[in-house]
Amino acid sequence: MKKILLFTPNYSLNSGHNQTFISTRINQYIKNNINVEVVTIQKKKRIIRKNSKFKVRSFENYSELDFFLNKNIHQYDKIFIHFVTFQFIKIINKHKKKIFIWIHGIEAQKWKWYLFDIFNKPFWFLKHIVYNLIQLRNLKIYLTSNKNIKLIFVSKWMKEVFTEDLGINLKKHRYAIIPNPIDHIFFDKTKRDEKSQKNILIIKNFASKKYAGDITVNYLLKLSKYKIFKKYNFTIVGKGKILDKNLNILKFKNVKVKNQFYSPKNIFKFHKDNSIFFYLTRMDAQSVTLSEALCSGMVCISSNNTAIPEFISNKTNGFLINDFKQFRKILIQLNQNKNLINKISRSAIKNSKFLKPENIFKMEKKFIKL
Repeated sequence: MKKILLFTPNYSLNSGHNQTFISTRINQYIKNNINVEVVTIQKKKRIIRKNSKFKVRSFENYSELDFFLNKNIHQYDKIFIHFVTFQFIKIINKHKKKIFIWIHGIEAQKWKWYLFDIFNKPFWFLKHIVYNLIQLRNLKIYLTSNKNIKLIFVSKWMKEVFTEDLGINLKKHRYAIIPNPIDHIFFDKTKRDEKSQKNILIIKNFASKKYAGDITVNYLLKLSKYKIFKKYNFTIVGKGKILDKNLNILKFKNVKVKNQFYSPKNIFKFHKDNSIFFYLTRMDAQSVTLSEALCSGMVCISSNNTAIPEFISNKTNGFLINDFKQFRKILIQLNQNKNLINKISRSAIKNSKFLKPENIFKMEKKFIKL
């Protein structure tokens, strides 16, 4: 039986929606008789056993993890890394193993991509600049001096940004473009009645401007000045400073705010009660949240930027917008044409089947040779 060591920082089995795609991926490995052990860095050191084929080992610092690997690295056939850190690079560089690194975004982009948070999170931003300079320097040295390391990008856009920001020209055999898998629960068939077609769902992290929470609220306030606003009910799910500053949105009777994060199971319940998913973003390499909505057949309206067009074909399986005017126009169309909602919904489900865990596993199996 093959045994995989998977490193990811701050991983928890009880983290709600956070890093759910990693758990989805691991569950698929287990179904295919692959033994998985996760190592992570957290404040509390503990071992959590989920079942005989899945174990999470938590270390308080990288020194403890280094000690563990020096003694046990020989047990593992391959090393998988989700959200690579320069501290882990220094540890793993000593060991000659087959290593695969998933590239998601912030861990492999220049700090300039996050300029929108300079005033929103100034202390975080300054720390991020220092960390980012060290991170990218070490990552580039590591990848150029170890040409057997292979990379998996969650989108074409992510691969292009990575190669430009690090100044690395990757040969085709060294990388693959494979998106994160989506939990099976989001592929369950949902019958959306006429009432749900008037319900719009918004799910996002409001802590960073990356997810355009400020623009989202601004669009709703603008929309409130038009008649079409009263035709819909809005449910906002998420938490963060940006939402806290804009709770005046609650003055509208047709707006509800759920100021917390939820597990995938509970998120799917929101999907069943709503037909339209509104997801603005300043930057996304994939967006698991948006992918989940597409898989469950929601009519998604999202930003026409970064990797989003790789997952939404405009007016086919969803809508891509560049400004408020386009957003309002689409809502008017959906309100007038019920058949359009059903048509886009069916197309969203059909075009998202490649995100099923078993299909993503087939792509990984071919590239990684599991």
